[in-house]
Amino acid sequence: MASINAKNTKAEILAAFQALKKEKAALESQVKQKDKQSLVQQPATMSNKEKEKTTMNAATPAQYNMNQIIASLQNLQLGFGSATSNLSEQLIMEATSLSQLQELVGEELDQLQALHHLEFVEEDTLDNLIQSYETESKAFAQQFEERTETLS
Repeated sequence: MASINAKNTKAEILAAFQALKKEKAALESQVKQKDKQSLVQQPATMSNKEKEKTTMNAATPAQYNMNQIIASLQNLQLGFGSATSNLSEQLIMEATSLSQLQELVGEELDQLQALHHLEFVEEDTLDNLIQSYETESKAFAQQFEERTETLS
């Protein structure tokens, strides 16, 4: 299974989560199946005393095996919990950085609006802005020439 990190997409993280969930369900079904098999394998023709002895003798290894399986499932659950908490922390950090970037972009747009009196930004906004500045520059240059001629 591929390693999950902060650069994974939400879909990849959810896919990993679903895979772990399926693996856990498969392990649980194996445990149930083993329990059923151990009960079915006992001979039906034995007397009650023989069944009790067999059950006591078989229960010890089966119980030991079941305890191992339960311990393994608990370890898996702990690992799964820590993995999900790590992923949660990474998602929170990514969301925080994204919100900071969104705030910075908003501030930049506000500054552009204040500096250039832009209401809507379109594809040709920059071209229009440059053209209007050139037109204003020519008009100011002409006014400057007229004033210098009148003062001379």
